[in-house]
Amino acid sequence: MDFGFLNDSTNKWGKNQRNYYGTSYVDKDFGGVNDSEEEEMLQLEEEDAISRQKKIETGNSLVDFDVAKETPEKETAQGKPLENIGRTFEQNVCDLQSETSTDGGNFDDGGPCVSKEMRRKINYEIRKNKGIRKDKGRRKAKQRHSRVMKRTQYEKALIKRKSQVPNMRREMERYDGEKRGIRISTIRSTKF
Repeated sequence: MDFGFLNDSTNKWGKNQRNYYGTSYVDKDFGGVNDSEEEEMLQLEEEDAISRQKKIETGNSLVDFDVAKETPEKETAQGKPLENIGRTFEQNVCDLQSETSTDGGNFDDGGPCVSKEMRRKINYEIRKNKGIRKDKGRRKAKQRHSRVMKRTQYEKALIKRKSQVPNMRREMERYDGEKRGIRISTIRSTKF
């Protein structure tokens, strides 16, 4: 088999070849067949692929796909008309969904497929997705008044701030080190 067309096609790229391969260095023997061993391997691989394809085709030709339709020949031979010739795509999809699902269960309990016009409209609770409160008439104990609510909010913000930034301390006495766990004996400065 002649693989000269591979080398010819790589030479046609010219300066744009490095853009195609994504690198500035272009390997000269890339894309071609150099050795007789490589040619033999390619021929063996091609023959193997052809033989596998022939086996698959013969296997497919032996299978009778008409049996899978589940329509007995006696009924069609008697001349009975087929029912539901003009079924829509949505009805077919609905039938498939009701027969099987991904987890093995049924989507519905064997009921007929309902079109979009026949479905029940959603109500306000479902649309707003607020959830159901156990105590509809009562307010929460913490949110009695807006002033109380703001005060608790401010206290929580103070606690959060104190954990991030320490309080400002006046220099009334000599520096004793950090109160937050840094040892006095540690020295970080360099002495000259």
